[in-house]
Amino acid sequence: MDWSRYGNPEMVDWEGRGYFAYPDVVTIAPKRESGQLPQQDDYFRWLEALRWAKLGDFSPMPGLVELGRGDTHPVNRRLCAELLGDAGPASTVDTIATRLACEEVGLELTLAWGGVLTRRGKLADIPIVLAAFERVATISDAEILPVYLSACLETGYELCDHQDYDSLDSYRHAVLNRCAELTGRFGTDQVCVDGGEPLSVIGLAQRILRRLREPYFPFELRRRFECATGIDCSCFYHDRVFRPLHASALLEAFLEGAHATGFKSGVRYFFGHRIPD
Repeated sequence: MDWSRYGNPEMVDWEGRGYFAYPDVVTIAPKRESGQLPQQDDYFRWLEALRWAKLGDFSPMPGLVELGRGDTHPVNRRLCAELLGDAGPASTVDTIATRLACEEVGLELTLAWGGVLTRRGKLADIPIVLAAFERVATISDAEILPVYLSACLETGYELCDHQDYDSLDSYRHAVLNRCAELTGRFGTDQVCVDGGEPLSVIGLAQRILRRLREPYFPFELRRRFECATGIDCSCFYHDRVFRPLHASALLEAFLEGAHATGFKSGVRYFFGHRIPD
């Protein structure tokens, strides 16, 4: 189990074992020792939510919304947001979208909830994330939100840095124009997209294979594939060094096998289980 010296949580290692690093059986939190934070129990709530989601039970997910916005460890907050983005049911993520659109939630939750919405990738949510970004755009940490928007809307990098544009207004127009283009192409803004294409596990595997030809491989692609399929992709790395041949072999075996045919386009999955609409 990933704990720091004083029993505090650490982020998921996507150049290591990812969600496979966490136990299939979660025991109650050990008795606190001197130096451990009082929010340690929150980490066990997150572990439980992850364990059930891997089994196809997403009922603990709504509880992560309040846990992530409460007085918890900053890493717990990020863990909650990332798991909600990976496995949050539509109703839970819709609640986050509504709250981000209507409430002043502060910088940390703006970044966290913007990440949840862009990880799901619904086109209708993009203006909400964009408006939330504009409220905090002068803060350097907020620069991650354009990166999230870019990953959702395109395979390139035109939208990943708002400072490449003459003004924030110019950046807003570029993002909204891209949304309008995709909405027109797909006929609705209710579609979930990844890299500017409708969500598809098979399409993602094919895109990763193409991406292997380029010098830098973003671990986020491994994360998305592993989360959707439940296939352990830790072979992609050895001592934190990316191994494209191992990644290629795993992805090609997936595409050639019968497992791939079970994943429908436009559907969100977590560890092979359909996430509730």
